Amino acid sequence: APVTWNQQPALELLIEDEAQNVDLSRIRSRSLTEVKPGGLGVCIIEQVMDVHEYSHRPGNGGVQLRMIKRLQTAGTLQGESSSHG
Repeated sequence: APVTWNQQPALELLIEDEAQNVDLSRIRSRSLTEVKPGGLGVCIIEQVMDVHEYSHRPGNGGVQLRMIKRLQTAGTLQGESSSHG
């Protein structure tokens, strides 16, 4: 079924793992002033996606990440002129 977010077309991504459950309140981005490898995934998700939600998978554990990104149509691209002449 088509996905909408705020009445606009959107892309929904659902990622699941089967790892041991983690405390969802501990999933957060780190400061970008900390220069070190790794750990930027949550920061990127927060900057790029319109919605991101973590939940525990039912059953034997794991985490589910649901992300939604609003799709821009040609008429809604930032900086695009309404006339092409």
